[in-house]
Amino acid sequence: MKFSQRSSVLGIDPKLILVFELGPTVDLDEFRKSDLLVVDSSDKRVVVAFAGDPELTAFHERVDAYSRGAPPGQQSDPYAQFFDAIDTLRPFGPEDRVSADLKQRISESPSDRLRLDIECWHPGEVAAAGEWLAEVKAGVDAAGGSVADTMIHDGVGLLLLRAYMPASQVMELAKLDAIARIDLLPRPALSSPELFSLTVADLPEVQSPHPGSPVVGIVDSGIASGHHLIGPAVLASDAIGTGISDDQDEHGHGTMVASLLLYGDVQRVIARGLPTRPLCRIVSARVLDAHNHFPVEDLWERDLAEAIQWCAMQGARIVNLS
Repeated sequence: MKFSQRSSVLGIDPKLILVFELGPTVDLDEFRKSDLLVVDSSDKRVVVAFAGDPELTAFHERVDAYSRGAPPGQQSDPYAQFFDAIDTLRPFGPEDRVSADLKQRISESPSDRLRLDIECWHPGEVAAAGEWLAEVKAGVDAAGGSVADTMIHDGVGLLLLRAYMPASQVMELAKLDAIARIDLLPRPALSSPELFSLTVADLPEVQSPHPGSPVVGIVDSGIASGHHLIGPAVLASDAIGTGISDDQDEHGHGTMVASLLLYGDVQRVIARGLPTRPLCRIVSARVLDAHNHFPVEDLWERDLAEAIQWCAMQGARIVNLS
């Protein structure tokens, strides 16, 4: 396979990743002290990437030395506590690449066709990243799936695909070394704002923000920019993402966030009944639909990146993602 023939590159080499299964919980600093790069972790499982074959070989030699006991003249190995916590070491494999939620979905509905997000390791080289992405796309096609969207961001090491796949073929696709994780689409868990039985006449007078007040970006479900309390502070708003053409809030969460940014405890502001001035100015980028879902055809990372860049272009130096 091409993965076996791939030359060593900067970044993450999938063949130099080990999974540490732990007994006692180990502070991640212990891994760093041992010159190990942690790329994923939980209480009982840590995924480590080695920079190259020499580092991986040196670590195995250290493990072998530890298994033979303390060196002559020493009462104990300096890394004894760290190694004692390791139950097993194994290569990073297909079972590690598929999320628990996705495994459950496959088990319950193996005949379903699923929308999935696929995250790949980034090799650290632009040309190699494109090759790895092409390999995974070919794997999706071979499994009877299709790719709806892709994203390569070399600056932060992102290599992503949105794909449609038969559930029964996901574990086969997960055998590709370039893949770091396969998961079901994210669903933002956003609560609806509390509704108040107030009329415009009950609201205080709102003065324009100071011209030098900070500009804050809101990436959310949009805002009700015509609202009496919010409108005076809105500099710009836009809709981003496939199928989201209206920049106005159809759900309410973004508007609630805007009220918190502008006034803090907005109920106290209303109760005082005095003229008030927003604390900042806002620009709004809508990325969620009326149900607080990201567009199903888009990678949410792509929409967020575009939204953040748009906010910055409007003058925002703070961007809220909630």
